[in-house]
Amino acid sequence: MLPEKTRAELRASRARFDAALAGSVWAGCYAVLGCLWWPAAVAAVVTGLVVWRRGRRAAAVHAGLVEAAVDVHLRTLAGEVGVAVPSGTPWEPSGHRCVWTV
Repeated sequence: MLPEKTRAELRASRARFDAALAGSVWAGCYAVLGCLWWPAAVAAVVTGLVVWRRGRRAAAVHAGLVEAAVDVHLRTLAGEVGVAVPSGTPWEPSGHRCVWTV
């Protein structure tokens, strides 16, 4: 439904978010090890803070890209799911709830 360039950007953005999520697993593993060995607890805290910051930034970027993709390609996306789109006029989706429920 979306152009390849847009999909590639969305995939890359999601991959950055997934990498941050994988880092949180490492932080959890360090925390468990930190129960037995105190330097691992320090590593867990540092890793957790870094991953939290990266994850928030990656989520914000991804949300912005998804919003921009929908804003730019709304007519195409609505047409793909079967919503009749009036041609030649600005189209506000507020009256077409089925777009948002799909």
